[in-house]
Amino acid sequence: MLDIPISALNFPHLPFPFEDVVKQTCLKNRFIEGMVSWGIERVKAAKRNKKSERRKYK
Repeated sequence: MLDIPISALNFPHLPFPFEDVVKQTCLKNRFIEGMVSWGIERVKAAKRNKKSERRKYK
């Protein structure tokens, strides 16, 4: 996920709050995954709708 050595986790004097960074990246990844899967679902639904419309007008 993040290229941070494990030894860096043990130091309290890090220049950034490590947990917050991890949470943010996890949320970002989840959000992106959600958007991608949502987009795929929309495309599938659109294809399905097109097929059913074709059947209607035959």
